[in-house]
Amino acid sequence: MRGTGGKLGPAKSGFRRFSTRSVPAAQRFDFWRGIHSFIDLDVSQKEKRKDFNADLKLYHAADGSTFGFVSSDDVVSRFARSNDEYVLFSLCLSGAVKIRTDSDVTRTVTPASGLTVMDGTRPMTTMSDGHSHVYLTIPKVKLAPGLADKPGLLRDGLYGPPPEGLASILTSCLVMIANESDRLDEHATAVVVNAAVDIAVGTLARAHADLGATPDERHDEALHAAACRYIQLHLGDPDLTSARIARALGCSRAHLYRIFARHDQGIGEMIRAGRLHRASALLASAPDWHVERIAMECGFASPSAFARAFRDRNGLTPTAFREGMRDK
Repeated sequence: MRGTGGKLGPAKSGFRRFSTRSVPAAQRFDFWRGIHSFIDLDVSQKEKRKDFNADLKLYHAADGSTFGFVSSDDVVSRFARSNDEYVLFSLCLSGAVKIRTDSDVTRTVTPASGLTVMDGTRPMTTMSDGHSHVYLTIPKVKLAPGLADKPGLLRDGLYGPPPEGLASILTSCLVMIANESDRLDEHATAVVVNAAVDIAVGTLARAHADLGATPDERHDEALHAAACRYIQLHLGDPDLTSARIARALGCSRAHLYRIFARHDQGIGEMIRAGRLHRASALLASAPDWHVERIAMECGFASPSAFARAFRDRNGLTPTAFREGMRDK
């Protein structure tokens, strides 16, 4: 999403705001197209031209990077009318968008997809469905020499970084900027967007360095990251086991054990540590919750099993731990 045409709203923060609700219903889609002068836009349903709803918060950094937070009715977008050379990092927040590149690669992106990196110089078409996203565009000149042009990285015009390391930090950063956009003044906006740009550049540099890894190694690293995320999301389930994790990820339990062993980790120990960490946080932050409820919320089979595991790890009972927190 690039381009700055159209009428701007007041800029009391570092962001400029655009909303189709600021113009008569019959003019809304033309207004939205005018904002995105480098994209061919059309609506998925012709009748939506008469009452098109869309909102955008946009920031232009001094180095040519942009940050945007956008939601709109369903549109078909055809990219690559711009003479600018940039890379776009997009994080889908809701709905889905189907992307087709000039090399006939098709990918559907949803909130579960994580970050998607697009080569802004490549022709591609997107079709949105209830889609909202945050995005960051970065001029290619800010990347390491030749990095964005390496065939292995953006060979198809699209790249999905593994969801750990710098990519995970960048994801959190983009969401934070979007959530805090109304409270950020011009200086604060510049600081956080510049930080996001640095992290994004580092994410691509790390991905470039990893190109030397074999496909199996890359696949195993992605499986490890996915398994860790699955564990964190299901800590409250008492039936969380290595077999269930392997089944959810589509691999064998033995292969999952080998992947964790290479990281000097045990699956069962990671589950226990995650549950106990969550329990400690709840004991401190939810003083009105009974220990039995915390045990259930953290996936322990019974309060006694929780108390035993907590005492073995921390040297005191959950109740004693909570009392100690109160005395501090």
